[in-house]
Amino acid sequence: MYFSAAIFTLGDVEHLLPNDWSRIFDVNVRGSALTVKHIAPIFKKQCGGSIVNFASVAVMIAYAASVPYGTSKGAVIQLARNLALDLGSFNIRVNSVTPDNIESPAMDRMAKDI
Repeated sequence: MYFSAAIFTLGDVEHLLPNDWSRIFDVNVRGSALTVKHIAPIFKKQCGGSIVNFASVAVMIAYAASVPYGTSKGAVIQLARNLALDLGSFNIRVNSVTPDNIESPAMDRMAKDI
């Protein structure tokens, strides 16, 4: 199973609202954790499975005006590490991939804003 839901908000850290941080972490981190919460029992019952979550190259390369996004994707990688440890004994693999930018309408909008 893989999941890749993500949102971002562009802006300088001093202009971001608390709600901007909450929305990004709710979707990017909490959404990932809750997805695993619901799939883990199924994988345990079938004696194994594979979970792949999409992080982002933004955890390795800083992008201007995207502090909450990069931070949230770093949390997604750590989530995968912890889940791999917790679920590995059930033959459940958990990994993250960190793709570069993927051409999409969201990326087109971001490119126009930068």
